[in-house]
Amino acid sequence: MLVVFSVRGENYQDAGIPVTYVGHPLADVIPLEPDVAAARAVLGLDAGPVIALLPEARLSEVKRHGAA
Repeated sequence: MLVVFSVRGENYQDAGIPVTYVGHPLADVIPLEPDVAAARAVLGLDAGPVIALLPEARLSEVKRHGAA
């Protein structure tokens, strides 16, 4: 199994499936250090705290983390 997220590989390994992490296709496109000022300008955000909710695709993840 070839996986793009290293954490997913652990699930397959635990099940006895050979797995290789091949990397994420956007890893070379997205900078490691984002330009925060530019991002705020593009998104129209003023200075101050920003909260982002980034749940995974599964509803169970949203329910588990949303209750915290």
